[in-house]
Amino acid sequence: MKALVRPLLIPFMVLSLMAISAVAQDGVVPDGEFDDGPQEAEFDDEAPEAEVDEAAAGAEGAEGLEAEVEEAAVGAEGAEGPGAEVDEAAIDTEFDDTAADTEASPASQDSQVDDAPRGIGVEKAPQDVWVDDASPVIEADDCECSYRLHNWNSIKRRAEAAPLVRKPCSQIQDDERDPLEPRCSVCRKDQVTIDPAQLGIPGVKPFQICHVYREQVEDALRAIVESGEFEIKQIVGYRPGRTRGPIVNGYRTLLSNHSFGTAIDINANRNGLYTNCPPGQLERPGQGTCKLGIGGRWNPTAAPTQTITKDSIVYREFTKFWKWGGEIPGTTRDLMHFSISGY
Repeated sequence: MKALVRPLLIPFMVLSLMAISAVAQDGVVPDGEFDDGPQEAEFDDEAPEAEVDEAAAGAEGAEGLEAEVEEAAVGAEGAEGPGAEVDEAAIDTEFDDTAADTEASPASQDSQVDDAPRGIGVEKAPQDVWVDDASPVIEADDCECSYRLHNWNSIKRRAEAAPLVRKPCSQIQDDERDPLEPRCSVCRKDQVTIDPAQLGIPGVKPFQICHVYREQVEDALRAIVESGEFEIKQIVGYRPGRTRGPIVNGYRTLLSNHSFGTAIDINANRNGLYTNCPPGQLERPGQGTCKLGIGGRWNPTAAPTQTITKDSIVYREFTKFWKWGGEIPGTTRDLMHFSISGY
């Protein structure tokens, strides 16, 4: 029997070995059902890298946004000077001076208004870059003029910080002096600091004003305190910048009255700046056609002791020597603002 089976087994074994060899060459594993080849081919190991790159880009974007937020916060403090406590986020999102940002002629009344939000982001501007931080050569009979502008970019809708200007006082240009009071210039040397706490106004940060008006401003604030009729919560004075006037290459071109220390803003969060607001509209239901641009809504009924009106002691005291922004010609009502020209 064994002799008969052995000849049959040899061909069978040869055929089996040939089949196994063919299977191995085809790359098929012995079980013949599990095939990991296509799975490897379909797996794209570049996809996770792409996702990681996207995540990294997102992180970079987030860092950039964070940096902008920090920069805006720093800018708000630097541009406003002491005492700026208005809700900057609300201001920047609500303010729209599209109409004012068209190419305005110097004669346009509304173009004279300081339209920069009282809280502003800061970046380096292409203006006033001809002076660096090096100490200028000052003659014995001369003095130093130094200042840093925050210029309003009407395209990016923010103020941008120019480099520090330092030069001899003999080089001060005409447009660096208040046209109505040349003794008040954009230079820091012409500014004095007033501390409201020493005048009976606690909680309000010190601010600066032109030395020419120190006595008048202090007398006005004392009278307001003594009357007991009005609560002063915020004051902004000297704040140099080209934030009004015609627009050239996207930038406002004229220095504001704040630049010379001949202007003051009081309680901006209760006395906003309105555009499209002809005389009489503000008192109408819903404030008529007036559009709030900067600061808080004006509502004498809701906050009578913090709102400026023609009947308030703030108006009576400051209009003894300055003009109120709520009465300037045109359709802008800058209710927080008193200045040498009203603008």
